[in-house]
Amino acid sequence: MTVDTAEASRLPFELERDIFELAARSSPTCIPGLIMVAQRVKTWLEPILYNVLVLSDRPGNLHLSWTTLCFLADSKPLSFWGSTVNHLLISSRYPADIPGILAACGGVTDLGLRHPEVSPACLPALSVLPLTRFFAELRPLFARAVDFQHPLFRGLTHLGIADFLTDADCAAWTEGLASLPALTHVSFHNRHHTPLFQALLSRCTGLEALVLCCATTQYFDLFKARTAWMGYDVRAVMILVPSSCADWVCGARGGEDHWVRSERWIRWRREGGVRADAYIVE
Repeated sequence: MTVDTAEASRLPFELERDIFELAARSSPTCIPGLIMVAQRVKTWLEPILYNVLVLSDRPGNLHLSWTTLCFLADSKPLSFWGSTVNHLLISSRYPADIPGILAACGGVTDLGLRHPEVSPACLPALSVLPLTRFFAELRPLFARAVDFQHPLFRGLTHLGIADFLTDADCAAWTEGLASLPALTHVSFHNRHHTPLFQALLSRCTGLEALVLCCATTQYFDLFKARTAWMGYDVRAVMILVPSSCADWVCGARGGEDHWVRSERWIRWRREGGVRADAYIVE
């Protein structure tokens, strides 16, 4: 009896798959090369490759252009996107069918929208997504005032807000954010509005973290003097985040985004690892 040496040296499929998936999860940038090895490897790794889908003006490093996404969409059934994509960021400035993308990616739980064409047309698709994390400018989604009773907010635990807010917004936004049933973390990524933050910390008893994200060191330093009061509430954090979109991608891929860094800082404060009034993450 003869034994085929090629067959004898082949690893069991289960072990082979485990090895490829471990490599892919450890270094996602190597996935495009790995899926060229064999069709079975492509089948195993594509769900990992597109679990985090980024539509960007600057393709590369696993970011897709609108043209590339259209090509891929035509080559795969809709069910693939619905069952594969859990984290979706649309940050491109180029024309895109945002409602169509959201409808196709029906399993998204973590969504970032930073696109000039975001509009109320997105709401029907947003209302059925199982979102727990959402980062966007909220006003463009609604024809008038933000409707915090909309279904898109019902399951949110983490909300990143890019809106520019004024004194006139304080009461309505405080009331709206305080009404969200699952919200535990909220961050602000535009010019900061101190009265709103004070009101939120007072009204939202279930809030675990309120994070002020500053894009530049100049703005970070300028805002320190205005937020000294935040040191009295352990849940309040101010943190430098040069790029909110890059920070989103880092978190989606399992890295240390502003949520992780803020939670660690809050935990250190509670445990006495840093000064009780230290709210600034340098």
